[in-house]
Amino acid sequence: MSCYFVSYRDPLIKTTLDAYDATADSIYEDLKTGAINPDAITTAIIGSIGLIDGSARTPSQIGFRNLAIYLSGRTAEHRQRWREEILNAGDSDFADFAHRLKNWMNPSVAVVGSNSSFQKAMDDGLVLKLVSTNPSV
Repeated sequence: MSCYFVSYRDPLIKTTLDAYDATADSIYEDLKTGAINPDAITTAIIGSIGLIDGSARTPSQIGFRNLAIYLSGRTAEHRQRWREEILNAGDSDFADFAHRLKNWMNPSVAVVGSNSSFQKAMDDGLVLKLVSTNPSV
């Protein structure tokens, strides 16, 4: 399984990483309280399929998507199987996903940001190794 979380121009690096770390517990809680129910699952399925096959794209977006598909080596059959798995998703799939997230071994974290955002994260207690492409930093 591969998975990634992305944040863009996020000034609160530690807060965001803490939220990512809490994702599995949040899914478990939503399963327990009934927040993940058939209607919520249907909404998630529609959104996911929409992201895969959805709205009209510009030629640039189509080109980028096709390049990504080519580079990943995913065949049309693989993408169709992925669609079918999404269409057949149920609450047990959410529980399985939460379990996998909770037990993920050796996750990697990469942050690209300004020096001030790194300093704020370190002031908040996050341990970071700053790697700069600017030799004067």
